[in-house]
Amino acid sequence: RAAMLPFLAGVAVAVGVSIAGYVVLHSRGGGLLWWGGYFVTFGLWRAAWARYSATAGGRPMPGPARALMIGGVVVSVAAAAVFAYSYISDKTAPPVATGVGSCWAEEGDNVVAVPCGDADARYTATAEVSSDSECPGTSAGSIDSDQPGKVLCLAQR
Repeated sequence: RAAMLPFLAGVAVAVGVSIAGYVVLHSRGGGLLWWGGYFVTFGLWRAAWARYSATAGGRPMPGPARALMIGGVVVSVAAAAVFAYSYISDKTAPPVATGVGSCWAEEGDNVVAVPCGDADARYTATAEVSSDSECPGTSAGSIDSDQPGKVLCLAQR
């Protein structure tokens, strides 16, 4: 029983860090991903094992406690695995196109390139020209292109 609190706290930290990492990874704003949460998890589990060892007196762990421990480790590892898979998939995904035909979403006062299948895609780049004045009158606006001295004309989707 003395070991249960730090062990379950470790499970909560592992799952929480995995969820937070997933959310940060999939937000357009980015953010700081703090991997230290997994170190906290292992520290809490080590403290739980030390408490258990100090109080068990060599007796084996009872069945319900063992099942809870195994379940907690499985949930924690599964959460970390989902986050790791998502992280690796995101880092190896092809870059989002930014030329003519690319799609853009509003983010505050800016627009960011997004996959055209994204629900937030509000604009499509219809032309790449030398200045804003060359964009068609039906354009919703323009942004700087990746090409120096060029702008992309955006049309509402």
